[in-house]
Amino acid sequence: MVKDEARVLFSPTQLSEIIKEYPEHTFIVQSSTQRAFKDDEYSQLGIEVVNDISFADLFLGIKQVPLDQLIPYKKYFFFSHTTKRQPHNKWYLEGLQKANITFFDYENLVDAKGYRLVAFGNIAGQLGAYHGLRTYGLKNDLFQLNKPIPNQHIENLVFQAKTHSYTNCKVVITGKGNVGQGAAHFLESIGFTALAPNDFLSSKESKPIFTVLAKENYLKNDNGTFEKEAFINRPHTYNSYFFEFAKKANLYMVGHYYHEGMPLLLTQEQLSNSSLNINTIADISCDVHAPLPTCLRPSTSDAPIYGYHKNNYAECDFKDPKAIAVMAIDNLPSELPKRSSIQFGQQFKEHILPLLINDVSNPILQKANILDQGKFSTHFQYLKDFLNA
Repeated sequence: MVKDEARVLFSPTQLSEIIKEYPEHTFIVQSSTQRAFKDDEYSQLGIEVVNDISFADLFLGIKQVPLDQLIPYKKYFFFSHTTKRQPHNKWYLEGLQKANITFFDYENLVDAKGYRLVAFGNIAGQLGAYHGLRTYGLKNDLFQLNKPIPNQHIENLVFQAKTHSYTNCKVVITGKGNVGQGAAHFLESIGFTALAPNDFLSSKESKPIFTVLAKENYLKNDNGTFEKEAFINRPHTYNSYFFEFAKKANLYMVGHYYHEGMPLLLTQEQLSNSSLNINTIADISCDVHAPLPTCLRPSTSDAPIYGYHKNNYAECDFKDPKAIAVMAIDNLPSELPKRSSIQFGQQFKEHILPLLINDVSNPILQKANILDQGKFSTHFQYLKDFLNA
């Protein structure tokens, strides 16, 4: 088990249904004292709970398995946060390779159009929006929202957020996927008005407003256009026009997918520009250093906020007048572990489990297969170069 991680792939009820659906396979649960669903909840449904799991063939987790707990030559599914060549996780990628395991990363389980098939994005977006508003209130001495407590319901957070006024609060969200949709839904549920990007830029109203941006709204090539296929293949040929929105918004919620090589959305110079209006960033995507220099590191639920100094580009007290307040919790859905687990497990049961049982050669699985007994698969040879660099 991963420290401070209470999520699990399947709830007891879900796993009980799966066992009945696939009686020719054996499913076991590793005993844990920190999981949101207790051992008894599984065993009461006839599910075997054990301490020693070394005899299993396939391991389905959530977050990075500690390297010293990996069993060589076994098959694993979990989030590794390595496939975008994240420098701070290079050591972990090296450890995965040395363990000679066969590894599939949830983040790379996508359909033919590239859409994620399993994700925690919607809940992350809703929680990120709440944390973003909480950070904005503290940064500007406007109001104080309570810090979420474990297993608190989203509806309760909505109720708390509704009790405050957000006059002149202008929010920009990047990303129209699950994260962006979750953040937008939360804002609408507490009274914010959604505007189209151009209307947001021209709005003179004092009521709380927000806009959601797709990449074509703030990234353009030298011809002033955005072409999705060209961007995916040559992201470094695009330029950021996000500063126009940064001059209007005062709260920025980051929910886009980071494509390696894409430009910085805000440069260090722009972050220190007197025209910048944003003073609070809820970095839900939490990609360290890029595409936002303000994401210096992930934060935690216990200490969710730090400051980014606009002049020396270093961490500081978020209340400093020269600081941008940054909320960058990288595992937001773990604050609602039961609800997150059930939603994620339903996606996995519907889209991925049948492939694992019946068609392991399916392209969906193969595109997520990072390592095959310690050797990088065809789709991920670039990671071998990354480790050797």
